[in-house]
Amino acid sequence: VTRLFRQASKQPQPQPTSQPHPCHQHQHRPFLRTKQKLPCIIHYHTRKISTAIIVLLFLLFLSCRHIVSLVPHSMSFSIPTQKDAPPPLNVALLGAGIFATTAHAPILRKYSNKFNVVAVYSRRLEPASTLASTFTSAKAYTNVEEVLNIPNLDAVIMALPLDVQPSFIPMVLERGIHVLSEKPIAPTVQIGKQLLQHYQSILNTQNKPKHVVWSVAENYRYEPALTRASKSILVDDDIGTPFLFRLYVGSPFTPDNKYLNTQWRKESSWGDGGLFVDAFVHASALLRLILPISSSSTTARISAITSSHAKHIPGVDTMITNVIYDPIQLSGSISATYACTHMKFELEVIGTHGTLHLSRNVDKPGYHLKVDSVKEGKSSSSWEEDFGFGGIELEFLGFAAHCQQLENDCNTPLEALKDLAFVEACLESGKNNGDFVILKEDDL
Repeated sequence: VTRLFRQASKQPQPQPTSQPHPCHQHQHRPFLRTKQKLPCIIHYHTRKISTAIIVLLFLLFLSCRHIVSLVPHSMSFSIPTQKDAPPPLNVALLGAGIFATTAHAPILRKYSNKFNVVAVYSRRLEPASTLASTFTSAKAYTNVEEVLNIPNLDAVIMALPLDVQPSFIPMVLERGIHVLSEKPIAPTVQIGKQLLQHYQSILNTQNKPKHVVWSVAENYRYEPALTRASKSILVDDDIGTPFLFRLYVGSPFTPDNKYLNTQWRKESSWGDGGLFVDAFVHASALLRLILPISSSSTTARISAITSSHAKHIPGVDTMITNVIYDPIQLSGSISATYACTHMKFELEVIGTHGTLHLSRNVDKPGYHLKVDSVKEGKSSSSWEEDFGFGGIELEFLGFAAHCQQLENDCNTPLEALKDLAFVEACLESGKNNGDFVILKEDDL
């Protein structure tokens, strides 16, 4: 086209006439000399090229529409904007103790775009005021009714003593306010069932908001190392069908332990379970997360021996447990003590073509996960990876997402109730010198 334009520029410009367009004149005169035909050829080919470009652009547009229509909704991408992000939840902290100060508060400050702390409650004004001063717009309260009457209060995060917390949960939920309460769900399974039934009645009441979230904080369900181990066994099938496991939990509660020296732990009102009711729910949640025991026909036979070795720890502090899951032919042993002097945590799961080993790091925070696999007809393979801690942070974000109806939370009260049911079954067997206690499918 460029060459033709250059040649045409050498020709004299045609004068406007009333004659038909030159292209029309030359359609049936093929023997005209080239120099006479150049302007018409240029015009003719320019029109063809323009038409071709328009057609190509139209076809490209149709192709793009077709490709986009084939992309699943879950794979679609969007650029998040400030307008898309929901406003932060207006949150009240009930409890200003050790865990609320050292674990909850830093996360709430870090994610100020998710949580706006407006109130801190404690029975004593001093700790409430101290913690409230670390937030931008929080006020201190010693009256819980005043807290619940705060306008536009969205959620309450509880870290109260275990013997007190169950009485606060229904009070908040009845007002349509979301609740994140610390584990365990309750001091006993019976109280936990009553709380769960009450929560279900609130959800089913017509004159109450239908979307009222109650989550029970269990960080093990969100720890990156544990969720990766669960995926390795239950999704990726790295070790085949598990048939044997071994869990050791050594968590030292020495006489100067700040958590042990809280009044409600030293003088617990829930019997001789002691620290196991409060702390061993972590191990229960771990096993329920990783092992394939969610089948509707699975039952567990539990035999445990409990003992006490540290005078400063109330109730039993050591437990040896054997568990048999029927009919999936999975069995294992659990050794747990809070009377030790050094931290140690190890889980080993053996499957039909591999082994998973999970341990807590000694020299740095977090866990180490290793998987050895020998699949049929293939050579052996193994992989290992270190993971930092992150469960508490992720459980807070999961709670916020559930409150804002963005996604569901893993820490449902039903899951927490099942965690406690396993612990209570172990303690009951220990009281009866190892007699088997049966947990049916509804409790697993």
